Amino acid sequence: MKKLLLNMLLIGGISTVSSAQVLIIENFTGFTAGNLGTQGSWVQTGSGTDVQVGNNSADYMFYPNYVSGSQYVTVDRYTGGSSGTDPYKAFLGSVNVPANVNSTFFMSFVINVTGAQNGGDYCLALRSSGGNYLARFFVKKSGSNIQFGVSSGTTAPVYTTNYATGTTYLIMIRQDIVTGSNNDNAWLWVNPTVSTEPSTAAANAAALNGTEAYTSGQTIDALAIRQGGNAAPAAFIDGIKVAYGSGNINTAADATAAWTDLSPEGIPLPVTFDGIKAFKKANGVQIDWSTQTEVNIDHYEVERSNDGRNFLTIGNTTPRNLPGQNSYTFFDANPATGTNFYRIRNIDLDGRSAVSPTVKISLSKAPTEMVIFPNPFTGNNLSLQLLDLEKGNYRISVLSGTGQTIMTKIFVHEGGVISQTLQLPVKLQKGLYSILVTGNDYRAAQSLIVQ
Repeated sequence: MKKLLLNMLLIGGISTVSSAQVLIIENFTGFTAGNLGTQGSWVQTGSGTDVQVGNNSADYMFYPNYVSGSQYVTVDRYTGGSSGTDPYKAFLGSVNVPANVNSTFFMSFVINVTGAQNGGDYCLALRSSGGNYLARFFVKKSGSNIQFGVSSGTTAPVYTTNYATGTTYLIMIRQDIVTGSNNDNAWLWVNPTVSTEPSTAAANAAALNGTEAYTSGQTIDALAIRQGGNAAPAAFIDGIKVAYGSGNINTAADATAAWTDLSPEGIPLPVTFDGIKAFKKANGVQIDWSTQTEVNIDHYEVERSNDGRNFLTIGNTTPRNLPGQNSYTFFDANPATGTNFYRIRNIDLDGRSAVSPTVKISLSKAPTEMVIFPNPFTGNNLSLQLLDLEKGNYRISVLSGTGQTIMTKIFVHEGGVISQTLQLPVKLQKGLYSILVTGNDYRAAQSLIVQ
């Protein structure tokens, strides 16, 4: 199958048409629990059990600096000859990307796998006008773990190393459509840094020179969620975004254009949370937070929870929508006795939202606590939370199993609750480590498992 380079004749010469655009932004916001295929411009295909929308405030679907978690969809495997529906959603603006033109797609989403099978199957992909699938995302069982896979088309997938079930991961996929035959490429990253375009050399899986799933004359025009048979995974999926670039001077330029429009750091975040802390004040709790890059924010909602999962809105704050750093304060005059969790939710003018990290404060006389997450840990960004810590200078140390210091971070704490992010070395070997916090007559240690 041949793919011909499409050119446009312009006055004074011949040039390709350059374009880039966001194609999908889907957080399932405002959907009702039930069948996805009848909501939000999704189109139902196939028969059997439907892809389900969940909206029970599943906090386990939240991922740092990424908009996800309030609502989500579930996919599942079906046995005994039964099947599930495979809904799809057309690209924004009814964009149709020609399949015979050099193009690059970026797709990002979060996934939490609850079950997988040895054979493996794909559950998310781009869809052509002919109903074919490309940029296929696979999940398969690997002992007691799982592996993620990618295929550019009909060629067998290439899989990553092992990851854990019941853990929320950020997945990034890049698909290059290359003119010619059997030369499309796809790369997959797990928990990549979202602030910069990922390097193909650093991909966790690469499926190169794959066989095309489409034919000449077709277009790429939709995102599809797929439910297979015995080999398919069971998983929660949220925060899906797709963008593309085409017609630039080379593939690298197409990729950069697609990445810029994808803007995975918040999809795109109308605001970046710079920090949040909560501390005792008088007979209540004061919550302070600061932001960067406020754009088109309608309001902030202060949310409180007693268990860290089920949050209620306890107040609103009007944003300034100014460039640079903006600081805000809210006083909770009626906190619960014992443990209180707080977070800030921004609501933008389009109705989309994102949440800050969650902080925790105890109004009892419980001892100062340290919380690290995720644990077990993969990647290189570790969140650490210090609870009810006195004002002072502190040092965070990461120690190997033999007691060797891997890294240290010194910080000044103003008192109360604070969250810190540690960027651990990329090549940190698997094993047991210790996180040690010292200073101001305080010492606390927590074990960390690196997978």
